Amino acid sequence: MNKDKMGGDYMKNSVKDEFCVWQDVGRATVEKEVGEEYVLPDYLPDMRRILFSSVRIENGEHFVDSGKIEVVGEAVISVIYLSDSGEIKYISQSYPFDGFVNIDGVFDDSIVDAKYYLKNKAIRAVSPRKLSMKAKVLSEINAKNKICISPRLIGGAGIEDEFTLERKLNNSESANYMHFTENDIRISEDIDYSGRTPIRDLIMYDMDVVTTECKYSGGKLDIKGCIILKCLIEVGTDEDKKEYDVFEKKIPVSHTSDVNLLSDDVNCIARLEAGAFECNIGNDSYGESRVIELDVACRADITAINNEQSVFTDDVFSTVYDYSNTYKTVETERIAKCVYANFSSDGSLDLPDAEKNECRKVLYSDAEVEMNQSELKNGKLVMSGDCNIKAVIEMADNGYTNAELSFPVKYEMPINDIGEYRCNCRCDVLNSNVSVNEGRLNANVEIGLNAVVFDVDNIKTVEQISIDKEKQLQKPDNKTMILYYPEENETLWSIAKKYNVSRAELERENGKNLSGNMPRVIVIPAAR
Repeated sequence: MNKDKMGGDYMKNSVKDEFCVWQDVGRATVEKEVGEEYVLPDYLPDMRRILFSSVRIENGEHFVDSGKIEVVGEAVISVIYLSDSGEIKYISQSYPFDGFVNIDGVFDDSIVDAKYYLKNKAIRAVSPRKLSMKAKVLSEINAKNKICISPRLIGGAGIEDEFTLERKLNNSESANYMHFTENDIRISEDIDYSGRTPIRDLIMYDMDVVTTECKYSGGKLDIKGCIILKCLIEVGTDEDKKEYDVFEKKIPVSHTSDVNLLSDDVNCIARLEAGAFECNIGNDSYGESRVIELDVACRADITAINNEQSVFTDDVFSTVYDYSNTYKTVETERIAKCVYANFSSDGSLDLPDAEKNECRKVLYSDAEVEMNQSELKNGKLVMSGDCNIKAVIEMADNGYTNAELSFPVKYEMPINDIGEYRCNCRCDVLNSNVSVNEGRLNANVEIGLNAVVFDVDNIKTVEQISIDKEKQLQKPDNKTMILYYPEENETLWSIAKKYNVSRAELERENGKNLSGNMPRVIVIPAAR
């Protein structure tokens, strides 16, 4: 925590004030294996080769009930394959997953963040009519509670004993959280297809929903994003010759709602997710199949975070009785930076010699990006990861092959005056251009990044003060005058604690405010 954010000496007589911060109360993971051996239905032809496969998470949600956290969702496994007859076919199967996580101290008002990861993805053809489709879903849960610490007085009999205490208060800027959901964000769009011939069949469609901006001001919450729709379609007029095309469209999403948050100085983090969606082929005004009709219902999970000042008890002493303190170290975090940003990255791959001169074009491609490392370098936070490309390539002999490309991605964010930090980052592919040229697979991707960087600090606060009323402190009698010559760096607090007197008494005896620079000599009050 930046020291210039910390407070100085404050006067308090009561120990009832609370120091409240949001803290992690637990992290847990649950794994669920999904998939099966899938036999092709009778209406699909035999497989010659798998061209493309993917696994994605849809409808991931979590629910808190009596300290248990339930996670539910669906893992959707998709396969594009080339049949024995040279046709391109598509299979998509949805596998539900669920699981329970126990984290002590989780309540209905806890802030719970759930992230879903896929690993051990294995999709292969067992035979011309059977697929083995398996994956493991890892649900990672992090729960936060607002923890309040109020120094407890042990050994005192009543309020009069509290007034024998001197407290030194400090303040720390720490993050405050609020979580809520915006449901039923609907998008309906009729999209014109301008290809050479009408659409004969919609083989497959897929979509991603990406958040590009979240702002709050004047009681209005504004969320912006886009739907990235990708369709693999069959086109042409010759029944005996199969031709395919990929149609891509970026559709803007904009949602505004009335929300009452604590202040306008709020960082808004939104995650748009698609619920139910439909995609169909429609006719244009000429009666041709040149319209793609899309209907989507989206949900936005929003976390609003702002920095607020929290006062904590830095030190306590008794002016009357023998005492001892118990301290507790509390981890706090403060938002150092929150950003929505776009950047681009590219990579390329040499294709096998046997395919170099035969590649005609990239028919279908998919790009995924993951940031998995961060480090501070020369006043910048450098985040790095990988972009993975899968491509289906059309060959000169009307056949198809596939290729995979991976290349590093990096984003640098200026961020000065920070020590220990924590970074939450999410990346999405906003646009990808994948092509083949002279035997090389080339990819350029535009990446949308949402990052929140927290400055992490440990605060030492008084958890308990114990007084012994059987042992009163010895003080100078009322006939003694003590003249004290402060040393360099001594403060009103340190001198008051040394002689077991209140700061108010010191200032009253000396007739001046001693909270600033110490005079050359001060009078220590005698017992009264």
